[in-house]
Amino acid sequence: MHSKMDDKYLKLKQTIVKIPDQLQQSWDEIKTIKFPSNYLNLKKVVFCGMGGSSLGARIADAYLINAIRVPFEIFNGYHLPNYCDSDTLVVCDSYSGNTEEVISCMQDALVRDLKIVVITSGGKLAQIANEYKLPMHILNPVNNPSDQPRNALGYSVGSVLGVLSSLGLASIDDGNISQACDLMHNMALELFSDQGKALYLAENLNKKAIMLITAAHLYGPAFVFKNQINETAKVFSSIFEIPELNHHLMEGLQFPKDLNKQMVFLLVKSPDYFERIKFRFDITKDVIAKNGYEVFEYETTSKGKLNQIFEVLMFGAAVVYYLAFLNKVDPNKIPWVDYFKERLEKF
Repeated sequence: MHSKMDDKYLKLKQTIVKIPDQLQQSWDEIKTIKFPSNYLNLKKVVFCGMGGSSLGARIADAYLINAIRVPFEIFNGYHLPNYCDSDTLVVCDSYSGNTEEVISCMQDALVRDLKIVVITSGGKLAQIANEYKLPMHILNPVNNPSDQPRNALGYSVGSVLGVLSSLGLASIDDGNISQACDLMHNMALELFSDQGKALYLAENLNKKAIMLITAAHLYGPAFVFKNQINETAKVFSSIFEIPELNHHLMEGLQFPKDLNKQMVFLLVKSPDYFERIKFRFDITKDVIAKNGYEVFEYETTSKGKLNQIFEVLMFGAAVVYYLAFLNKVDPNKIPWVDYFKERLEKF
């Protein structure tokens, strides 16, 4: 993996290595926020964010199912659900601070006098938050050399988990975060080895559409993996979750007949899955193989669900890095997203 092209990917590699530093930084900084007394005893949380800014919430949602005390919903749209009331916390997250859907939801929340927390690095969102004196976490992305929201994974996860923990809505402590950071630091030493598992997998996934299959707490980091395959490596990818996919997807593997030459499956597994889920993975793999598709597997080795989440996060980021390199694309540029936004601004 040594080439004159390496400089193009240096910022991405540097950013992946700094994901644990992002996590620790955001977790520590959230503690300095002083939340109003009426933010206690909340009954539900609605998270508003798009694209890279929503990835931390995806991870929190998948991980906290047995550790969060209130309903948590990720909302990707322009207007808040009707059920939002005075007991609802609305988290508005936009890395740039200028995401129009998030700004729209924030304005909706202000009109309805809801409780709001803002996560951003600046922009219009920060201006409005300052005007209304809302609790806000201003991101200081010193550990994101790429300056891309989708690569601010540690910031994104740490901010969401930090807000929920600080408000007493979820059980997470400093030790959980510290352990996860140590794991990621250790992984960073191995991920970019020429003989590493991430490179091996990228070489086998290359030149194919990539379908991710996962379950339970690993759905969040696998969702992140999928997004980065799309946006950073410029490769078509989608995600399916067990057990839901067993009720429909397997019948859809038959046509078109040459699809198995263009598509590959990656199963993202954990030894901590419910036993029935593990059995479903085995049968699902058999069905996919019988339909002529290549199937690869990645199974976590770390202990504890939060550690496994960050293991997949780091490993997936490295695989995407190698896919971008193999495809000879610039991992920092997003020409079609930029084209879309330019067209949208004229509307």
